[in-house]
Amino acid sequence: MVEEDEENAQLTAQLRFIGGQVNMLMDLCVAFISANSDPEGLAQRFEATVKNTLTHTDMKIIAQEFFDGELDIVNRVRHEVMSALPRKEKQHKEIPALLAASADADKLAPSKSSASRSLEALTSEWMDRASELEKNNAGS
Repeated sequence: MVEEDEENAQLTAQLRFIGGQVNMLMDLCVAFISANSDPEGLAQRFEATVKNTLTHTDMKIIAQEFFDGELDIVNRVRHEVMSALPRKEKQHKEIPALLAASADADKLAPSKSSASRSLEALTSEWMDRASELEKNNAGS
């Protein structure tokens, strides 16, 4: 019983350590995203990285918790990247709006960037892979 308690304490300490690492890495990601001068390019690079991860992940050998952890990080980083896009788009749209005050308001309305649409498609693909993993695990 004492050995089991010590083992549980070690596992808890390791999980807390990893949790601290993940939190720090997320904070660094947010700092890099906020400082990036090209959020559209960053969104495209992020999408390419996630697609690469998806294509190289063997869904049959990973645990659901591992996949859920990856999906959580992807969603957290994606949220930060997507938040950066409107800030830059707004900055670019304010200048033409000031120069052409008589322009039609509909023409100045923000539209979804190609990166936003691509990231939405990627999220859908990721969720499809999660469903596939759940089906594989249910069949095992």
